Amino acid sequence: MSITGKRYKIRRKEFLWGDNYWNENGKNWFISCKLNIIFFIDEKTSVITPVAKIPFRSGICFRLHPRCIKYGEKIFCIPDMGEDIYSYNLNQNSWNKIVISNTNNTRVAMYDFWICDNLLYVVSNGLNKVFVLDLEKEILLGDYNIITDDSKDRIVHSIKLGNFIYSLSSNNPKIYKFDCEQKTVNSYLLPDIEDRFYTISFDGEKFWLSGYCKKLYIWNEISNTIKILNEFPVDFGSYDFSGMKNEVFDCKSEIYSSPTFIFSTNINNYMWFIPFRTNKILYIEKDKFLLHEYYLDDEIRTEKDIKEGLLDHMYLFEYVKEDRYLGLLSLKTGNIIEIDGSNLQNKKIEYTFNENCDEIIIQNIFEENHNFYENEQLVLPDLLKFNKKSNVDNEGGLSFKVGKSIYMALNNV
Repeated sequence: MSITGKRYKIRRKEFLWGDNYWNENGKNWFISCKLNIIFFIDEKTSVITPVAKIPFRSGICFRLHPRCIKYGEKIFCIPDMGEDIYSYNLNQNSWNKIVISNTNNTRVAMYDFWICDNLLYVVSNGLNKVFVLDLEKEILLGDYNIITDDSKDRIVHSIKLGNFIYSLSSNNPKIYKFDCEQKTVNSYLLPDIEDRFYTISFDGEKFWLSGYCKKLYIWNEISNTIKILNEFPVDFGSYDFSGMKNEVFDCKSEIYSSPTFIFSTNINNYMWFIPFRTNKILYIEKDKFLLHEYYLDDEIRTEKDIKEGLLDHMYLFEYVKEDRYLGLLSLKTGNIIEIDGSNLQNKKIEYTFNENCDEIIIQNIFEENHNFYENEQLVLPDLLKFNKKSNVDNEGGLSFKVGKSIYMALNNV
């Protein structure tokens, strides 16, 4: 039975997106946030190929392990809603689990991480800790508190500069500074700020911050002083993704209920700010503090676009490549938008799907007992027939035989 015809068409882009792409020499790796499966993309062919399913079961398969890194011939899968860190050996087609202590079953929310030699530093926003792993031995070396008091504060985002990790408070304009060598923590309460922060980046001298207001903040750590940029475009505003308001777009408000930007970064001479539910990508000349709009005409949202989007915001930040290219996933189209930070050009990247992808998606839906939704265009009786004919392993699970073949092809084995 064909499942790729019009009647059985799957909105595959609803399933094949992840919270980061790990890029290495023209090869991308990501984990599907809806399937908990590692996928591989060859930039030369733009084909998505399934690699391996993470051996973690949960009643809800959503953002269990949505981020990954590649170290040598291993893919490390980083949890958000899931538990523990899993590593997959591409050569041996085998899994290893690195246990994360979480006695209260808190959402671990590991968003930010960095490789330093053979060590992985990863911050858990849910546990308010830094975890340090040895990637060679695949063991946890230790975990350390960033927030040491009994407050209800939590971390939202972090960056690592040298031996220090800077983490943003969710409750107030405070920045925690963790010393990776001494394992000590200091904090800064930034003066005269009536906001709380969500993004942080560094231009080589100064920190750039954004929160929930129509403002950008530039912080000098040494003097603990702030410069504020608030001359935004007059038509800068926020979309209503809740469906609760009369107007789908608002450019009058100065304070938002959700973060103004989802991510910021430094590329060449510009600081880039990527919108969460606001309507414009901004880039700023970091030496002159001149603010510019980066316009993408097909990224304007209508009420229909908002209802049909992959998530209830604008973009996912996927990668910075070669310190030049910024990769965003459009939640309107499901395609990658790659912005060249040097010449300010962009290109849209639409991936095609390996012939196994449809079968993998359907098998996973049955395994994880997903609910069926009309907009997924799945015909249940026909899927049941298809599922009975599908190839499964001896334990009834998905059978992935492509992981090792990908490794062999990449290494000309």
